[in-house]
Amino acid sequence: MLIQRSSTYENFIGVLPDNADPVLLTEISDVTTDEDAEFTLDISNHFADENTEDVLTYSATLADGSALPAWLSFDSATGIFSGTPLNDDVSNFDVKVTADDGNGGTKATDNFTLTVNNTNDAPELISTLPDFVLAPSESFSLDLSAYFTDIDAGDTLSYNSTNISGLTLNNETGLLSGEVVETGSFELSVTATDLSGAFISDSVTLDVANFTNTGTSGADSIAGANDPIIYHGLTGNDTIDGGNNLDTLFGGMGEDVIYGGNSKDDIYGGSGNDFIQGNEGTDIIYGGAGSDTIRGGKGSDTINGGSGDDIMYGDWGSELFIFDLNSGNDTLINFKLENDVADVSAYGFASADGVLANITYTATDAILHLDDNNSITMLDISESDLWKADFFI
Repeated sequence: MLIQRSSTYENFIGVLPDNADPVLLTEISDVTTDEDAEFTLDISNHFADENTEDVLTYSATLADGSALPAWLSFDSATGIFSGTPLNDDVSNFDVKVTADDGNGGTKATDNFTLTVNNTNDAPELISTLPDFVLAPSESFSLDLSAYFTDIDAGDTLSYNSTNISGLTLNNETGLLSGEVVETGSFELSVTATDLSGAFISDSVTLDVANFTNTGTSGADSIAGANDPIIYHGLTGNDTIDGGNNLDTLFGGMGEDVIYGGNSKDDIYGGSGNDFIQGNEGTDIIYGGAGSDTIRGGKGSDTINGGSGDDIMYGDWGSELFIFDLNSGNDTLINFKLENDVADVSAYGFASADGVLANITYTATDAILHLDDNNSITMLDISESDLWKADFFI
């Protein structure tokens, strides 16, 4: 059967137009934004397609084909970039954008550079400054630079403080040192300032008091008897045993070993990585600066590890563990459920449910994330063990 070409049919159908590929109308200009500033950029008006029924979709990568930085989002339907860069994102980013009509033809592309400018960030406090108990004329030194930082690359800090007779401060290094002769309680305000004049302040309290006994600048050893003692180890790695009465024990500077004895004692580790054991009695124990190991012993004790990454034991009795701001990444061993309490009120949790929601679990332990830089690891605690009454907020 012979099929003839129909000119009538061809005229009715017409000639189907070819697909037109997307085109770049105007180049995308290089752009800049500032750290911590909200950024948006619409690139859709730089591309077009003469086939009005076509809908363009967009894609974006870095020029080398790798993914955009995490802070920068891109909407493939609208062609809009958005995000807020932080200090770590200060850089130049070469970006490639592609427009596609979905018909399999040639895609339109363009490259531009996105620059994130640095803005000054104020100094930050790494951890709160510790307080100190000193004997008159005791040699004292504190490196303030260990407590302040600035995230801006190349920025440097200078230090200033209120004056206390007997102490001097190196404004460049932050070393505060000297001897305070006069007794009393002295609050020292300290400020760290960056090159742009932004600053942050904190304070340290120096309690200068006379003691029943004081050590030396070396490694001392003292054992109390049946009389109450108020003892200060001064500097050096001291060993102090309070004996059988109501004692107040200060380790001072150095890595000290302190035993509370058999009565109700107040024990202060001071600076350094100390070992403290309350033994019997209802003791109050403050580790101070440094990474300390603290055991309450017998009795219901109040234990505050202070700053540094401390290890604290529940031992016997009902223990109250107190965690101040910038308490470090601490570890609790033998935390007795429905008996011991962790006081996390300094961290501003709205409810006990909020505390429980900030706990993650490993195969054996519970980790309470107090904030980005401080935590409590509770050994041998599972998800079903903890409840609201284990925390004070």
